[in-house]
Amino acid sequence: MLPSDSWWDSRAMWWNTAGFQRMVNGAASFSPPSTDEIRNSAKSFPDAGSVDYLRKAGIRTVVLVPDSTYGTPWQQASGKPIDGLGIKRTYAGTAIIYTL
Repeated sequence: MLPSDSWWDSRAMWWNTAGFQRMVNGAASFSPPSTDEIRNSAKSFPDAGSVDYLRKAGIRTVVLVPDSTYGTPWQQASGKPIDGLGIKRTYAGTAIIYTL
């Protein structure tokens, strides 16, 4: 789920209680190096490098909440082209679901 930081990940974890889907977002008293690596690699999402990294990490779906991205690295993500990335973009209410 994007945006991703300790505050937003707490929110994502709460939202996930509706179905407990597997996800990489999470928050605790510290961020493990793997979480920081995923966040850093996804800062340019959606582009070829971030999509490739996320796929290799086993991530198949990215949910972007555009209304929550102001001031984050994902502020422009919703308007980025996805042509040639081999991904699908679906709109669900105020969220965008990218299927990798």
